[in-house]
Amino acid sequence: MKYLILGAGPAGLTVGNRLKEMGITNFLILEAENEAGDYAAV
Repeated sequence: MKYLILGAGPAGLTVGNRLKEMGITNFLILEAENEAGDYAAV
């Protein structure tokens, strides 16, 4: 794994999406809560 993204809030999900758009799939997003999205999901 080359990239570790801490938090699946708006910023973490955006970074993950941008990496995928660039063809990079060697990353992991970790979230402490049961759901992704943080306050964006409210």
